Amino acid sequence: MQREEYLGGIDEAYNLMIRDYAVDSSAEEARAIRRRFHETANTELRSAESVGQILGYSDGRGEDASMEPLGLRTLSRVHVVNDEIAARIVDAYDNLQQLLHVAENDTSSLKSLGVENPGALANSLRRMWGKSE
Repeated sequence: MQREEYLGGIDEAYNLMIRDYAVDSSAEEARAIRRRFHETANTELRSAESVGQILGYSDGRGEDASMEPLGLRTLSRVHVVNDEIAARIVDAYDNLQQLLHVAENDTSSLKSLGVENPGALANSLRRMWGKSE
């Protein structure tokens, strides 16, 4: 079995996870953050504050702080959305929860972002999150 077959997109999923939570969600910054994670001792990575700093947060996030994903990982699994449109969607909405709300209540606004079939996107998101139509 080849390495790529075995890992099956884990590298891309890892990069998207970093981009979902980083202050700067660019691909270049995700690579830099990934390097910092790998250079950081495991004991330090157990601290939410340390992880927050690596992700670019300077507000001293502690154990009780929460972060909401942008939705890049979720959108990467929806076939009607390419990377460019996913970037537009993420720029338009602050987090995945807002996108899910729009998908439930106002799919027409997704059309203005370049989504050719906003109904299919909304249906895909509903299925992923276990909601019925």
